[in-house]
Amino acid sequence: MSVNLWPQWFPMEARHLYYEASAMIIGLINLGHMLEARARQRSSKALEKLLDLTPPSARVVTPEGEKDLPLAEVQAGMTLRLTTATASRSTA
Repeated sequence: MSVNLWPQWFPMEARHLYYEASAMIIGLINLGHMLEARARQRSSKALEKLLDLTPPSARVVTPEGEKDLPLAEVQAGMTLRLTTATASRSTA
């Protein structure tokens, strides 16, 4: 900075300024931030689409047979049956 303000204080060999390098570094950092934000936005949209595929109920297998339960009532340890009809029903 001082070379820019008072060049007469420095010898000719030391008066070289390399502003293009610092501008390039700042530009690459900004490009990285933009790419990161874009990737974050795309991954958020992909996760939202996956959550939209969640069916409203689950088919639970019990000794008495199978029955449909809302997802809020499904607990750890329950045996569930997954079918392709469930997937097509949730996307419709």
